Amino acid sequence: MILVDPLQDTTDRISWGWTALLYDIDHSQWVPSQEASKFSGLSPTALKRWAGRGVLSQVTSRKGRGRFYLRSELDVIWCITHNTTSQDGAPSLRVIRAHIEDVIYNGFR
Repeated sequence: MILVDPLQDTTDRISWGWTALLYDIDHSQWVPSQEASKFSGLSPTALKRWAGRGVLSQVTSRKGRGRFYLRSELDVIWCITHNTTSQDGAPSLRVIRAHIEDVIYNGFR
């Protein structure tokens, strides 16, 4: 068994969101939170909250480089919000969570 000292551990932490898992998102293009915020219309705090609730994937850097989000996943979030509700502006967590639950329970239609 290898024990890791959490204070000395410098590895990045990845948490996968439901959107990436359901849509088989390409995992190659991670963007910093500021760029993700500009693209998605969500604040960096909202992105962090959505990742904490399991909607978005994120990489948390232990080396002080910040948080990173999947660009492809943000594309899907934008499409779901704008195709489902025909609304402009930032995506709605309520709409995305309802969509994820619908796909989980009923599959893709």
